[in-house]
Amino acid sequence: MLAEIVLAVAVLAGPASPPDHVFPRGLPAAPSEDSCYAHRCVWDAKHMGNGHGQSMILTEWRGGFIAQPIRHRRAHRLLDAWCARPSVGCIGYED
Repeated sequence: MLAEIVLAVAVLAGPASPPDHVFPRGLPAAPSEDSCYAHRCVWDAKHMGNGHGQSMILTEWRGGFIAQPIRHRRAHRLLDAWCARPSVGCIGYED
């Protein structure tokens, strides 16, 4: 009986998302579409701002930020991995 319950919970939870191949420890959330509190961060367009647009990785370069478009699923993986770190206290998307 206990084994059946454990199996049911594992099936409902689904497989864990694999870590990102470039940033396995994730990235912090961007405060806006064109800025970052760190050298590199993530903008999740579906859940941040007005809920529309393109998710992206923002990287600081020459006093500004370069945006690299990414899929929404990857934005989630990066933010989830960042917030799962023991030294990070994510509440929503911003600390």
